[in-house]
Amino acid sequence: MLTLFPREVILQIFSLLSFQDLIKVQLTCRLWKRLTQDSSIWRSRLQDLNSRFTDIYAHMPSKSIQANGLSWKTRYCQAITLANWRMGTVQNLSKIDDNNGSRILSVKLRDKLLVTLAEDNTVKLYQYTTEKGFKFKTKWSFGDQPNTAVECVDVLPDINILVVAQRGSKCMFYDINKGSKHDPIQVLKGGSHPWFVPDSISVNQDYFALSGRKPSAVFVWNWRKGIRLSNRVFDNQPHNVFLSVKKMHSQHIT
Repeated sequence: MLTLFPREVILQIFSLLSFQDLIKVQLTCRLWKRLTQDSSIWRSRLQDLNSRFTDIYAHMPSKSIQANGLSWKTRYCQAITLANWRMGTVQNLSKIDDNNGSRILSVKLRDKLLVTLAEDNTVKLYQYTTEKGFKFKTKWSFGDQPNTAVECVDVLPDINILVVAQRGSKCMFYDINKGSKHDPIQVLKGGSHPWFVPDSISVNQDYFALSGRKPSAVFVWNWRKGIRLSNRVFDNQPHNVFLSVKKMHSQHIT
């Protein structure tokens, strides 16, 4: 019945549907799938979204530039995902793993890679795909000894590097492509105090920063070369670190 209407009328009706309903509609038949892909629907949705969230790409200017070459539907999907993260909302909720009953202590999401740290001292890596969502990829186990307790994790999707910081300031860098059965490609150690507790780590393609307590300190390395660039002592309180490189020769630490 709907197909008896002019194309413009059908598109107007489809434009009133929710995102979830549009996805369902495109599964009805080939004609409706083509109509739901029409750029006018997604361009209008993106314009409306941008009017409500003017700073969607504020922290990711490169993605804004890359989006210009994408289809209107892809641009909208990318933008609504960022907006949902900013607002703390999601469109779908799914349980990815029960970690054998162990509590999750830390989670890091970078691009399409999700890393979890559980209380049983295991680190798990998941990869996101549009078709299947987050799927388990590999796991690292670090034993149950106090001096091997993992306190912080991070991941660098650009070059597929996983970073693990253990109690005592031992930090290990793993090549994700090689899997969990291979030794780390780099090992760094901030000091000799066995009970140093890492609170925060940050990594980019060249540098790595670690902050912790007992005693309180912040360490910075060129992790590729294994060279410690600096360390500073602070009060015995938790601190967060964040690395950004504004110029190739200028390193900024917060």
